[in-house]
Amino acid sequence: MPVVGIQTHYKPQYYSRAHRQRPRPRPCPCRVSSHCWGASSRLLTFNKGKGMMMAMAATRDTDADAGEEAFYVGVDFGTSGVRATATDASGAKVAETRVGYGEEEARLVMQSEDVHGVQQTKWHAHETNDIVRGWRWALHAAIVQLPLTVRKATRAICVDGTSATALLVDAETGVSRSKVAWYCDAQPDVAVAKAREWAPEGHTSTSSTSTLAKLACFVDDGGGMSALDGTVLAHQADVVASWLHGRHGVTDWNNALKLGFDAKALSWPDWLASAPVAPLLPRTVHAPGELVAPVTEEAASLLSLPGDGRCQVCAGTTDSIAAFLALAPASGTFSVGDAVTSLGSTIAIKLVSDVAVEDAACGVYSHRLRLPSLDESSGTHRLSESAAWLASGASNAGAACLRAEVGDDATLARLTDELMARPSPLPRTGLAYYPLPRGRPGERFPVSDASKPPVYEPRPDDDATFFLGLLESLSDIEADGYAALRRLGAPAPRRILTAGGGSINAVWRQLRADRSLPVTRGGEDAVSTEASYGAARLARAGVKGAL
Repeated sequence: MPVVGIQTHYKPQYYSRAHRQRPRPRPCPCRVSSHCWGASSRLLTFNKGKGMMMAMAATRDTDADAGEEAFYVGVDFGTSGVRATATDASGAKVAETRVGYGEEEARLVMQSEDVHGVQQTKWHAHETNDIVRGWRWALHAAIVQLPLTVRKATRAICVDGTSATALLVDAETGVSRSKVAWYCDAQPDVAVAKAREWAPEGHTSTSSTSTLAKLACFVDDGGGMSALDGTVLAHQADVVASWLHGRHGVTDWNNALKLGFDAKALSWPDWLASAPVAPLLPRTVHAPGELVAPVTEEAASLLSLPGDGRCQVCAGTTDSIAAFLALAPASGTFSVGDAVTSLGSTIAIKLVSDVAVEDAACGVYSHRLRLPSLDESSGTHRLSESAAWLASGASNAGAACLRAEVGDDATLARLTDELMARPSPLPRTGLAYYPLPRGRPGERFPVSDASKPPVYEPRPDDDATFFLGLLESLSDIEADGYAALRRLGAPAPRRILTAGGGSINAVWRQLRADRSLPVTRGGEDAVSTEASYGAARLARAGVKGAL
């Protein structure tokens, strides 16, 4: 059977050092913050203002079912910004945009792109939370930078967001009713105690950064349940998707997991349904990629998307699962033991397992995974409901700390070159760092410790050795993470594909291999390694039933 959607002549060529020094919106803090594409790929890159749009000068495929052009859009709300990717009916990438968070930056991007309707701010006016307004403007900017011909023929959109980033919203209007609690925010002891009172011991929803603990804190801050009538909890991806389809109280299996959703029974468990916070739970939990509703006429008009029900919004997922799906083969099939490590602003690992493993004490949880199976009648791979699991964990450490502690992309590249010039193998530095964000103590995985402090001392005079010590520590965290999954009964990784900007750093890759991790860079033959591409694959699956 021919491989569909993989175009191996589109090989990524990474930014030169001079190119890396160009200003870009909140780039991923690694050696090379992004990638452009060589001339042979026919992918053209345009940098305008603070945003970036990439459009492929290739013949667009048609949807065989509809007999017309069809595109599928994935929008990734990640830790450092927003990216949108459009694919054609075969799964080939045709366009990609990027914008940082924040209303001001999004306005600048749209003005630099001379976007029609940029002054139509009514869509944003009713939201008063500055963070949420920034999300809304970022969504607007990311989509309208896509070529108009792509937007007008888009059949489905899927949004992913950072796991356990949540807030309360009005159940009727979707306007925010609480502050935003970010994915890495540890909650007060009293809120964590309530979550542990409701949930079974060791459940992933009992960790200090869980969505359930955040919900308990929202209730306390909001004056109790009686003051929160008419509100519902929403994850970041839920909020963003609601601006497209107009429905509130809708989420997906993956985002709902840390709130307490039972991924085996596919329902809210009895212990949560009887908890005091039950009225605030999302009313509907969809499978990732499942069709939810068409784009509203208002959003269709503003964003130049098809109206009259011709463009569907699919249920979303988390950013790390979207990154996992981006690396899937054209068939979308993975095997038990396959793993993906995302080396972005934070480190996240996903391992395909035949058993679900979970332990809040070390931040381990398992997502239900819809894997494609071969449909004998059609000869195509279609999403099935068979139980496969993604044993998962996400650290607060990652490449963001490299940029904060070491320097910009050019500095990271220079130090990497210095380390590469040293005799191999590089000896251990003996520096026992733990690179967490300064001013925000706490770790989620491979240990769950809300008070764990960052460690950056002692700092040697040699910047390259300091950088090496940080990379060693990040490699140790990843290795300890896979060891934690193994102790709980998950299989050992048989191969580890790597996503995120850190995947291209040769020193980091070697340090990981030195820890007996079966590392491959990942993505050499993939259309894209971006989470937004994984979300676009889910959008395509929602319509066509196949990644």
